[in-house]
Amino acid sequence: MNSNCSAGTGAFLEEQVSRLNLKLEEYSDYAMRATRIPRIAGRCSVFAKTDITHHQQEGESVENILMGLAYALVKNFKGSIIKRQEIVKPVVFAGGVCFNQGIVTAHP
Repeated sequence: MNSNCSAGTGAFLEEQVSRLNLKLEEYSDYAMRATRIPRIAGRCSVFAKTDITHHQQEGESVENILMGLAYALVKNFKGSIIKRQEIVKPVVFAGGVCFNQGIVTAHP
């Protein structure tokens, strides 16, 4: 959870996926078929919605949009939580988001 917004990562993902008329369980499969990573704001669901809408109007695929969202979330996490600390492997993901391969493979 991020102190700048009342939505946690899971709620944020659910909101964005529902805007694309998908189920949260489908996110991972779609994201892993992405061919490019469009830039999407990850700090605020309002900004993310604007970016997603813009990418849809440009004809960007749902797969690419979802991978862009995964990268945005990882970038936000690194900026808010990790900050300038070194990331030392192994890294453990916990919670429902750990099942999302888009999030697991994203690295800004």
